[in-house]
Amino acid sequence: MTTVTNKIVDQLASRLHERVPYRSDLYMADYSTISSTSARLLVGYERKLGKPKMKDVEQFILCAFEGSLLPHQETARVVVEQAAVIIAASKYVPTKALKESENMMAIASTMFIDQVLQETWEVRSTGEGNKYLARVSPENIDSILQERRSRMKTHARHVTFAEIGTGLPEVTPGAIVKFIADSEVMTGKVSVVAPSTVTVIEQKTGNAFTINKYSVVDIVEWSSEMKNEMLNDIKDHYSKVYSPDYAADMARQAGGE
Repeated sequence: MTTVTNKIVDQLASRLHERVPYRSDLYMADYSTISSTSARLLVGYERKLGKPKMKDVEQFILCAFEGSLLPHQETARVVVEQAAVIIAASKYVPTKALKESENMMAIASTMFIDQVLQETWEVRSTGEGNKYLARVSPENIDSILQERRSRMKTHARHVTFAEIGTGLPEVTPGAIVKFIADSEVMTGKVSVVAPSTVTVIEQKTGNAFTINKYSVVDIVEWSSEMKNEMLNDIKDHYSKVYSPDYAADMARQAGGE
């Protein structure tokens, strides 16, 4: 674009920003479902405007999906090469204190019906083990994403997860990870890795969660197996370029020695 064209684009972007509570260049590029209630979102942005602030990304998701999705800020990761942000989000689920079930009709040991509002509620537990009521909704996150995306404006440049991948390396047993379960971000230690699932022992409660491997959103600490593999790769690389002694020293530094 010419200098004049760039100035016009910048002026239009500035005016649009005054009308919406987030950066106007943000757009919904792609998504990948994690479960019936959570998904990874790929939010694109205009490269020339630089990386967006996380509050802009959050506001974009809240506004674009009219409050039906809640972004998990701690899972956000910027992919500079593709001018996109990967962030996990979960379907908004209204909750109530467990004692509210006393005013409802029990239909199962953990299910209740609010006869006034004709709503079904179920008992759930937080990562700390505290119980509460969550409203049951037949609408899953995939249908929300499809319906909203069909009403959003299209974007000339369209990055996808097929181009970027999951953005995370394969996890191995012993790794400490952040993961999403029951619409919450939790931290735990990987105990079992299967072809499509991962079993994680949650740190606070010791509860085991067997989850879709895409539910793992961040690596907090590598497993000893993965650490050794990376250190060996570093040694091999520097041994080819420098001396074996220098390679060993670089590996020690990378290992925190």
